[in-house]
Amino acid sequence: LNTSANYPASQGYPQNGICGTITSAVLLSYYDDYINDGIVPSSVRPKYSTSPGTLIDILYEDIDRLCPSGTLPYNLYSGIYQFLQEEASSLLTTYTPHYGNFTTFSTAKTVINRDRPILIGLLELWGSELGNHWVVAYQYYDTTGTENDMYKVCNNQVPEGSISANTSLNIQVSW
Repeated sequence: LNTSANYPASQGYPQNGICGTITSAVLLSYYDDYINDGIVPSSVRPKYSTSPGTLIDILYEDIDRLCPSGTLPYNLYSGIYQFLQEEASSLLTTYTPHYGNFTTFSTAKTVINRDRPILIGLLELWGSELGNHWVVAYQYYDTTGTENDMYKVCNNQVPEGSISANTSLNIQVSW
């Protein structure tokens, strides 16, 4: 999922600024592959597929097309909610998306400790080398309240692997 070949410019996708859609697709794919295979219908994306199928297309319409200059936690929440409402409405009582601004590291740790990834919004204003950008955090390193606390993240700007992101750079989360 995490490669620009899955959202090519030749099909009208901007090459920058759709990180909200990509991270949401990664999050939903994880849930579908490892938590409940009813989250993403197989007609949209087959389970365990490295191809997004039409998942990115569907999410793009509800997340990034509406906000071409950048997305906020609510945009990701509403896009994921809209997707679940249209594709898996019976699961909304069990899997309801959430979002928060100024959310703490402890909230992210709680979600990750339940073996669930979380979407993290990084801010250039706070020193993010990636600029304003969404990533998927799936592990963390806790140094007990120091500025060295880190997330291990999946990042569509570095599709070959994961990177670390300092927890002090985030202000927004969706899960």
